[in-house]
This record gives sequence, C-alpha cells and structure tokens, in this order.
Amino acid sequence: MNLTQKDIIAKIGVPNVTITQIENGRKPLSKKIKQKIFEAYGIDEKQYA
Repeated sequence: MNLTQKDIIAKIGVPNVTITQIENGRKPLSKKIKQKIFEAYGIDEKQYA
C-alpha cells in the first residue's frame, strides 16, 4: 500500500513507538491494532483469518 509509519499512526491512533516495536519484532501485532488497521483501510479481516 506504500504507507509510511506516519500514515498508519494518523489513521489508527497508536503511538509511533508501538508501530516501530511491531515492525522490529519487539512487540507482537495485537488483535486490537490489527483490527484498527483493517478498519482504517477497508480490509476484510476474513481474508486474513
């Protein structure tokens, strides 16, 4: 989708440090954040179940 961290942060409202930690494997992608990303970008979560 060619998105930056700033794009994602602005859409889902999580701290920059959280996205950085997820990207670097220091924090797992929680179901809550994954749902926020799917909702923000109109992605059908069922496709990735």
